[in-house]
Amino acid sequence: GEDRMTLFDITKQAAEQGLMDAQCALGKMCAVGEGGDQDEAEATHWFRKAAEQGHLEAQNVHGQRLAEGVGGTVNPEEAMKWFALAAGKGCVPAQYSYGRHLLEGNGVTANGRTAAHWLRLAAVAGHIEAQYLMADAYDSGLVFEENPEEALKWFRKAAEGGKMEAQFALAARLEQGEGCQPDLKEAVKWYDLAAENGDASAQFNLGVLYLQGYGVVPDDEKAVHYFQQAAEQGVANAQCNLGAMYERGRGVEEDHEEALHWYESAANEELPRAQYNLAVMHHVGRGTEMDMAKAIEWYERAAGNGHALAQYMLAAFYHHGEGVEVNLKTAAKWYRAAAGQGMPEAQLLLADCYLRGRGVPEDYVLAHVWFNCAAAQGIEVARQYKRLTERCMTPNQIASAQDQSRSMMAA
Repeated sequence: GEDRMTLFDITKQAAEQGLMDAQCALGKMCAVGEGGDQDEAEATHWFRKAAEQGHLEAQNVHGQRLAEGVGGTVNPEEAMKWFALAAGKGCVPAQYSYGRHLLEGNGVTANGRTAAHWLRLAAVAGHIEAQYLMADAYDSGLVFEENPEEALKWFRKAAEGGKMEAQFALAARLEQGEGCQPDLKEAVKWYDLAAENGDASAQFNLGVLYLQGYGVVPDDEKAVHYFQQAAEQGVANAQCNLGAMYERGRGVEEDHEEALHWYESAANEELPRAQYNLAVMHHVGRGTEMDMAKAIEWYERAAGNGHALAQYMLAAFYHHGEGVEVNLKTAAKWYRAAAGQGMPEAQLLLADCYLRGRGVPEDYVLAHVWFNCAAAQGIEVARQYKRLTERCMTPNQIASAQDQSRSMMAA
């Protein structure tokens, strides 16, 4: 209390006498409510006073407040005037602000080249956010010509400055060898730092590396630890992987109910493999009561999201009437979906549908095409059926089937 009031009073007295450092300090006090109630309009008044006297920090802060409409109306054009003024006098945060707003076209026409000039100045002076934007600009190729080496250089600087997103970006590039030789050991070091800072993607990637023993000694317990961290931050792939670890008892005590919980979380985020895993749990009654209706519901959602195995399972259910009414048309539809994704068993059964006119119009040419696809993937019985089908076909039909097969395999 008492001391703070005194400090506030002294600062206010000095500000009213025209001392620009005191005006800027008073602006900060009013903005956070130090020495009285928070008063954004009063803060704006003092920041403007200091800015008009040429106080560089106040000019940048006043610009930021104008750009965001804090303590007054939004005025990006006016903000840019203050940024330009302070940036020109060498105020590094203002150079960053000016460059960023020029890049985004906020309050002025977007100008990548001028933006780059100011961002580079701030970045070279050690401004971490400017370094990150420089990296991003070289990475995306939107402002400069795409340059992975330059992007890596600036990601590294921002990462060393402690920016979590830059630490993750640097790690990912070191792992992939973008702009450098792949260096897994160093990638792991930066993933570690980003993960410690709470980056969910870094936590997930570390989990995968420990699971596969890629660049690190394989360690299921560490994999579980990192998947858990990322899962709790809502990363669906981490939730699904964590579910699988609990289901198999890898790196953690086997616990099917816990597995079900994590599969459910990821499935509700529309992750197809989690939806499929959840369907299987309900189908076989693992971690829950066996419930075919629920299983079908999740197989359908996974299939609708393009999961080939779920499409194949659904086709089989409709084909044989397991948990649903027999519907050969629907069975053929799902066999076709899975076959189109290259699943040989589905290709074999789809071919059989065309051969017998089951759920689709009888079509020897298409039967031949799909038997051929399945045979090319090593399904021996498909080769025999293809030869049998040829006996019922004209030479023109066989030629047409071979043409279609060739174009499908080429795709």
